[in-house]
Amino acid sequence: MSPEVTAASFPNLVEGGEPLAIHFWAEWDRVDRDMDKNIQLIAPRLKGWVSFYAADVDRPENIDWCKSLNVVSIPCLIVFVNGLRTRHIIGLGDEKELTQKILHGLCSAPTMQRPWWKFW
Repeated sequence: MSPEVTAASFPNLVEGGEPLAIHFWAEWDRVDRDMDKNIQLIAPRLKGWVSFYAADVDRPENIDWCKSLNVVSIPCLIVFVNGLRTRHIIGLGDEKELTQKILHGLCSAPTMQRPWWKFW
């Protein structure tokens, strides 16, 4: 399993600026185990490009956070680049499909790290 992230620890991770992929999961969902296996297979290949984390949707402190991110179905993987959500992946895909979707999320990120009006 990837390192755990919670609603409380998320802001610090996002502020770090590195691309993140967060797997939203639940203990009772068997499909999440397969999703985690796929993540563990692709994580070494994407090392240096994206860091993987896991968030338990059933933890009381994560419920409102999950709602705010529109996590309505699991398994769900959300890619964040420069603090922005660039890809929302729902459902289990094979290793190749998951890799392509994550890379698409990494490439879809805006290049400007702050809004244009903050330059003045």
